[in-house]
Amino acid sequence: MIRVTCFKCTHKFSVDEVALLAEQTAGEGQDGDEAPKPRPKHLVVECPFCRQANKVPLPRPRRRRRR
Repeated sequence: MIRVTCFKCTHKFSVDEVALLAEQTAGEGQDGDEAPKPRPKHLVVECPFCRQANKVPLPRPRRRRRR
């Protein structure tokens, strides 16, 4: 779950990133012949209160630094 604050009305709401990514890839209709598309860096989510589109960054796995 990602906690999002709307930029316009400042209401807070939760977004399930796994469900949104699955819905987004199903809507694109990827064929078996095409190369798999990389995971997006952000998702566009509508605020349930004011319907403003909010750009939400997805958390990335952190890499260990070499010493």
